[in-house]
Amino acid sequence: MPDQHLAAEFQQTAALHRTRVALAWSNGSVYRTWTYQDLAGQVGQLAHTLDSEGVQRGDIVGLVANRHPEVVTAMLALWELGAAFVPISPKDPPARRAKMLEISGAIGHLTFDPRPQLQRIEARPSSTTQTAPRTGGEQLAYAMFTSGSSGTPKAVAVPHRAILRLVSEQDYLPFGPELSFLQAAPMSFDASVLELWGPLLHGGRCVLYPEHDLPTARGLRQIIESQQINTAWLTASLFNSVIDDDASCLSGLRYLLVGGEALSPSHVRRALAALPETQLINGYGPTENTTFTTCYPIPRGFSENEKRVPIGWPLRGTSVRVVDSSLQPVGRGEEGELLVMGQGLAHGYLGAPDRDNERFVTTEDDSGELVRAYRTGDLVFERPDGAFEFVGRIDEQVKIAGFRIEPSECEAVIATAPDVQHCKVICREDPAKRLRLIAYLVCPEFALARARQLAAERLPQQLLPHNWVRLEAMPHTSNGKLDVDRLPSPWCKAPRHELPAASPGLRTVLRCWSEVLGEAPAGVDLGLFETGGRSIDALRLQTCLEQACGRELEPTFVFEFVTVRRQAEELLSRGVQFEADTTAPAPQPGQSS
Repeated sequence: MPDQHLAAEFQQTAALHRTRVALAWSNGSVYRTWTYQDLAGQVGQLAHTLDSEGVQRGDIVGLVANRHPEVVTAMLALWELGAAFVPISPKDPPARRAKMLEISGAIGHLTFDPRPQLQRIEARPSSTTQTAPRTGGEQLAYAMFTSGSSGTPKAVAVPHRAILRLVSEQDYLPFGPELSFLQAAPMSFDASVLELWGPLLHGGRCVLYPEHDLPTARGLRQIIESQQINTAWLTASLFNSVIDDDASCLSGLRYLLVGGEALSPSHVRRALAALPETQLINGYGPTENTTFTTCYPIPRGFSENEKRVPIGWPLRGTSVRVVDSSLQPVGRGEEGELLVMGQGLAHGYLGAPDRDNERFVTTEDDSGELVRAYRTGDLVFERPDGAFEFVGRIDEQVKIAGFRIEPSECEAVIATAPDVQHCKVICREDPAKRLRLIAYLVCPEFALARARQLAAERLPQQLLPHNWVRLEAMPHTSNGKLDVDRLPSPWCKAPRHELPAASPGLRTVLRCWSEVLGEAPAGVDLGLFETGGRSIDALRLQTCLEQACGRELEPTFVFEFVTVRRQAEELLSRGVQFEADTTAPAPQPGQSS
């Protein structure tokens, strides 16, 4: 397996495939393209500019951007200089972005409006990586942030060697010039590593989903058909939504990878029936082992009796072991923690040696040699066929919409809000069987709004609680411990208040919101995210509204008109005729929202 710097790998690929299309992206109504020669030229120019601005080998630079060709150029230009990058979502609160740059030891960050501009941090930080930069495949490629249990996000330091392990000499996909891969994940999500470098290190074609749009069934159909995409990766949540909406929009794909959280067997069966020419693959892996650890090509004869979709077998260059709490192997069929070893491992966490020691351990491999391993915290067992099956977690960590969530990180931030005496954040299923974060607070009523505002200022969207419940006191067991089982459900029936003289349009839009959220929203003048919605809910709401009004809406509709009232008014102003709808539930009052 190759063990060299990715800049050299890309240069070799670009020389071999100079005239082939490397990148394609939407520029309004048309798609623009760069060949490998074009991309290599852009990389050289930016590398020269960054070099003249003082970017050095071993530096780390933040990339605050969405999907854009200039971001890909910046990644390669930084690698060309021996530097590394930290992808940061522009949607993250400014305070969190600043904290991520501080933790990673970045010298500054690049913005893209429209060309890359380096914004330097005034005081050059002391390095949080190695005292001397590593070389070759061991050199740092990027740092990816995940949720941290202490209230501070963790920067996972990934070397070039680990990316090459993901996309070189593997058999879960046919990596080569014929690969046409959709890049739809956020750049700050590690699935983007596969979407970008799977095609771009093999002469394939990488097609960027429109920069500011969330993938929808209609959008996926359009881009797959027009750009002849044959391979894509979707989170399990988005996959479920697309299959529910219109599975045929994926019919042009030869390979569809799904992951980020446990797959729904019923949606998998429906996809297999609707997509006879598409190979479905369940991809599993923590960020600390670079996107995928195991893969499971889902067979056409996936049994009706299967209650879970297996996570499969380890990739080449990776080995795994199921162990007990003492890190001793358990027998086949017995449940235990999954331990991961091999070429995909990250260096560890930037600036957090205590966390390194907790999660990265030394153990013996099958030959008796001491090797480094990562404790995933995932509970699994090995099946008779050697595939592994995910059972759950050994701690409170959860995955929601593909994002790894430590409820305690959210808890630690909320606890700093003024007048909050106690706080507990837990994860529960809502009536629609979706995982939701719930924040329980002991505080005066006036303090609840300030706590929500503080969370929005300091936490990314995926870490914001879906529901907030104010309590007079936390329930406790007889021995004084918090009694989680007695925390009230935020979805208990509450008296509804009517909407006097509500228009048919308002009631129809309210019905759509209630279908998407699994309950009536707390009010008609609150935004979707204020009422516990997520990006995947925005996709579902868009689809529901289009069906209700019988016309297509612009992809940004639910983001431009953010409340029930504004959406209803806008649709009425466009001449949409609504039938009288008396079935829509009215918003619920009360302490939870």
